[in-house]
Amino acid sequence: MWKSCRLLTIVLAAAVGGIIALALLPYFLAFVVAPERALAFLQASYQANSSYENTLRLMAVALADLGREEKALEKVKEFLKLRPQATLDDWKRPNSRSHPHVAERREHMRATLKRLGVPESGQHASARP
Repeated sequence: MWKSCRLLTIVLAAAVGGIIALALLPYFLAFVVAPERALAFLQASYQANSSYENTLRLMAVALADLGREEKALEKVKEFLKLRPQATLDDWKRPNSRSHPHVAERREHMRATLKRLGVPESGQHASARP
């Protein structure tokens, strides 16, 4: 499976450029191949820049998928501290349903983030008691 992942990365790099392929790699790893490998990649990203919001959000989902709920909750709290106006509506994008697998993954991520405490629209963390 890892060989096919490396092959996909090479194909993506050739098709759309190396930086974009590397940016897509954690999504592919986290939600298609192996959350453990994705978590390692995301932890390296976190070490490089602990205030990058998307890393925190994706780490929370990967940790929850691995059954590490307490750590996932910590990452969501850290995410909401950096971005208190975040809501689940942030996951509504016009093209998010263009491919069934993309829509399925995004819905899984949205449901996981909801379970971990990311508020619905209009219920910003900064406005809650």
